[in-house]
Amino acid sequence: MTYCKSRAVKQLSHQLSCMAVLAVLVAAAGPAAAQVVTASVQGRVYDVTGAAIPEAKLTVVNTATGLSRSTVATPTGDYQIALLPVGEYTVTAEKEGFQKSAKKIQLEIGATA
Repeated sequence: MTYCKSRAVKQLSHQLSCMAVLAVLVAAAGPAAAQVVTASVQGRVYDVTGAAIPEAKLTVVNTATGLSRSTVATPTGDYQIALLPVGEYTVTAEKEGFQKSAKKIQLEIGATA
């Protein structure tokens, strides 16, 4: 009888150990799934005097893939385009009455350029 109890206790102990290991593995996998694998572009559009250019159109184009995203600047000239895949981009700002401007940038994982 002692053998049966001892064996049952060992099996239960082993099952609990396996559950504890599984719980640790699941907890460790959580943060990895939430890692950032994209980048953002943000800034302010302004003229040669430093005054903001409200409602300018901003476009980013990935030079390798052709992926294009656009937004319109706020009344204070601020803009942000998020969730972009990493890579080299051309950022273009334009508004009627102003000269079009373009700049090349390199986006890295999790970066904001």
